[in-house]
Amino acid sequence: MLPTQSPTPYHKPTPTPYTKPTLYDAYEDMQQDILDQLKAPSTATFCKYSDCDFTIYDDGTIAIEGWVDAQNSYGAMLRTHFRSNVAYDDQGNAEIYSIIFPVN
Repeated sequence: MLPTQSPTPYHKPTPTPYTKPTLYDAYEDMQQDILDQLKAPSTATFCKYSDCDFTIYDDGTIAIEGWVDAQNSYGAMLRTHFRSNVAYDDQGNAEIYSIIFPVN
């Protein structure tokens, strides 16, 4: 005779509660947008989080100003300043618009 097993009760997984993105999340999210605009993204070094200027607007948009060091198309390492606006929807998906200021 085969031993009988009692059925394992099904436990519905508890959904992970939505947590509002932080300024550090915005800092990390904007980096990829900036990298997509660089000639040599693998050479990029971003300013530290603490060196950035953050502004939070009434609509929740986070503006980030900082700099990135990266090689240009000639191989010279240049410091370039940027401004990124990061906005999140209700599910935490980021919409990012970044401007890299040309070096004079």
